Amino acid sequence: MQTSESQTRNQIVAIVSDSVDCAVGLKECLGEERAALTSRSAEALTEAVQSKRALLEKLQQLESERNRISEAAGFSAGSTQMDDLVVWCDDDSIIANRWQHLLQVASECNDLNAANGAIIRVTKQHVETSLAILRNGDAESESYNPAGSEYRELGQRTLAEA
Repeated sequence: MQTSESQTRNQIVAIVSDSVDCAVGLKECLGEERAALTSRSAEALTEAVQSKRALLEKLQQLESERNRISEAAGFSAGSTQMDDLVVWCDDDSIIANRWQHLLQVASECNDLNAANGAIIRVTKQHVETSLAILRNGDAESESYNPAGSEYRELGQRTLAEA
């Protein structure tokens, strides 16, 4: 059963608007996550990650609802779904404008998430290098023998070696 054009339009406007709000909130969370990573605040990082997860879950729910409504109106899921829907029921470009805004914010979130991932990788590398120095005396020492086992397990050194 297909739904009416205005009913579908109103539902999609609401869902895309809510999605923009969630994406803007996600962008803020990613900024908070970055601040927590650079300040090395575990508490702030935990809060940012919990907020981020909640917003991502909400965005997924909204996307599922948008797809359900679009499919009920006869527009199958896929890369052209929103374009086809806009042509069908968006005479004043409200959906198109909000959808473009959502795509822009999502792109910014992707960039912020990638930057946060880079911070995590650099921090992890720094910690691993520090551990290698503490274990072996320098960062370039081999940690594994040809069989793939560690040369020495932590705690197997003599007191003089430690």
